[in-house]
Amino acid sequence: MPPQDVSPRAAGAATKTAGVVFIALAVVAVLIAACVLPLILGVPVELFVALAIAAPILAVVGGFLYFRGRQLTARSAAPAVLHGDRPRVLYLRPFRTDAGITGQGLSLLLTQTLVTGATTDEEQLAEALKPLGDMIAIGQPGETLPRPGAARQYTTDDEWRDAVVHWMRVARLVVLRAGTDAGLLWELRTARGMVRPERLLILVLDMKRTAYDSFRAEAVRTSGIALPGMPRARYGFFRFASDWTPEFLPLRGPLLRLGFKPRRKLFQFALKPVFDSHRVPWSEPPISALAVVTYAMGALLVLACAVGLLL
Repeated sequence: MPPQDVSPRAAGAATKTAGVVFIALAVVAVLIAACVLPLILGVPVELFVALAIAAPILAVVGGFLYFRGRQLTARSAAPAVLHGDRPRVLYLRPFRTDAGITGQGLSLLLTQTLVTGATTDEEQLAEALKPLGDMIAIGQPGETLPRPGAARQYTTDDEWRDAVVHWMRVARLVVLRAGTDAGLLWELRTARGMVRPERLLILVLDMKRTAYDSFRAEAVRTSGIALPGMPRARYGFFRFASDWTPEFLPLRGPLLRLGFKPRRKLFQFALKPVFDSHRVPWSEPPISALAVVTYAMGALLVLACAVGLLL
């Protein structure tokens, strides 16, 4: 009997599962080291050396596999999004902001990854925008697998502008992440000419003041879009009135409602006026058990330190 081809979705799920297994083994290695630590005099030094080496290696390998699995899953899911009937949100960004597999693998060594669920900003943005539409983007030329987040459409160098124009016409919303790449500035100029102001959002995220000032200058020079100086909040969306007057929607939210995948929830809070203007129901993120436990533990630690100083 000839072997059957494994579907891309199944391959993605299997690769993600393998990544989770490696990450779990890394956690087990850390727990073993922690449990035998009190008995260190009776434990060979080699065991601790082995655990110290194995834990980060397992975590990084798990991170690589988990990210690769998400890429395979994204590739298998893209056709249904690109050719489906749901509204779309066009996401335009500098290609350099796409998450790389190396960074994602190494991120498993950081505790903040546990809070983000090992998901990228783009994935969390796509989740926040889901009620408005499925997020789509133009894929990077030459990449063999898409980054997880927006569904990618791949085009040639001669076709990508036509694809962008097509999606601008049909998308419910166009979200452009601020940057100064030539292609991105062309997209901004094109959006200014063919997209109604209420359908365009400019996302300011992880930008230094000098980079924002450069983008601001290019935006007014190439597109006639006049943005204010760097907002105090530094992270958020610009939306526009019918006369192209900008309004900044900062990424802010109640601390107890952030917790797991915090940027997704910050996006949700910031986008409430956009949901309202498009008459799409908006749901407030619930109080996060993770946030409650984290702040409660922090308060107890501060209290314990204060009591210790008084005694």
